[in-house]
Amino acid sequence: MGTTGKWRCLDCGNEFKASVGGGFHFILYRCVQCDRTKSVDVERSSSGEWIPTDQSGVGVCQRCGGQLRDDINPMCRKCKSRNTEQLEIEVYYD
Repeated sequence: MGTTGKWRCLDCGNEFKASVGGGFHFILYRCVQCDRTKSVDVERSSSGEWIPTDQSGVGVCQRCGGQLRDDINPMCRKCKSRNTEQLEIEVYYD
């Protein structure tokens, strides 16, 4: 289950909104360089692993070419730190 809510940077104190996580049939990936997100449709394989439905897979960020990952916190828009924490959840989504 994914969430959208308020986050705070533990380095500079900036507060911002961000979405994290995925849903029943997608995973939200985040660019390691520019923090742009990409929703990737997935399906469960016979081994129980979630895999992209498109043969090209996750790919790279369309904006900057950075690596996309699903296991990193949102980046602070002010100081670019990933030392962030979620303060409150505004919306749950699937």
